[in-house]
Amino acid sequence: MHVCGKDGLGNGAPVWEWQDVILLQPGEKFYETTKQAFDELDRDEGMWAEYAHPYSRLIEQAAQDPVKRQTGWMTRIHPITLPSGRILLPLYSDGFNMGLAAISDDLGQSWQASKPMVGYAPIQPTLVRKKEGTIVSYMRDSGDKSRVLVSTSMDNGESWSPAVSSDIPNPGSSLEVISLQNGSWVMLYNDTEDGRHSLALAMSDDEGTSWKWKRHVEKGQPGSGGFSYPSIFQASDGQLHMTYSYHVPEGRTIKHVRVAPEWITQTP
Repeated sequence: MHVCGKDGLGNGAPVWEWQDVILLQPGEKFYETTKQAFDELDRDEGMWAEYAHPYSRLIEQAAQDPVKRQTGWMTRIHPITLPSGRILLPLYSDGFNMGLAAISDDLGQSWQASKPMVGYAPIQPTLVRKKEGTIVSYMRDSGDKSRVLVSTSMDNGESWSPAVSSDIPNPGSSLEVISLQNGSWVMLYNDTEDGRHSLALAMSDDEGTSWKWKRHVEKGQPGSGGFSYPSIFQASDGQLHMTYSYHVPEGRTIKHVRVAPEWITQTP
């Protein structure tokens, strides 16, 4: 489902004018890409019991079903707009345990599916574009790993490299990465290998090659609460606005936090 409204930049709630459903038909390229990616990856055939089909085989079989590959795709992270005007809306499937991008070149009037982001359980992709055009997808690992998964696109989001583990710790929880007005990247994520009791903002000045600065938005003890499903954007005045689930012993709510980007690099 996507909606369109007006007066979104004024005071008060925007006025919604219409809504529609995005229908994607990944087609046979979905199966072909899935099989090729698993061939390129080191097939972990030991993930399943002796009498069960290996994980990669199960996903490949499902990818051949036109009904399964067309249904169940969900949104989580903000879309991005490329310099050409192309919109990339990141989607994911809990059935396939992978992501893809819905692509529109006509301001959302029509959509096509990219090839999938294939790996061992990469979901909820967040997309960011390098200055030279490469698009990087950072993803939550819904399997048994403790690192952020990464895939890249060299053709404006139409195809993606197999998803592999980065060196960024994460307990298999959602995250978001954005590019700031000055070209730096910011990541909002749970920075532990186990548990969502810590939520951090990290900054990179080399487009994700390294994350030199990190500061905690929330920091609790394991088992004392959780901070999940973060969302972030930069306003026109440069301020960073964040929302996330805020679960503490005293209660549960959605929390909104606003900081300047410089806050990340300052000593607490």
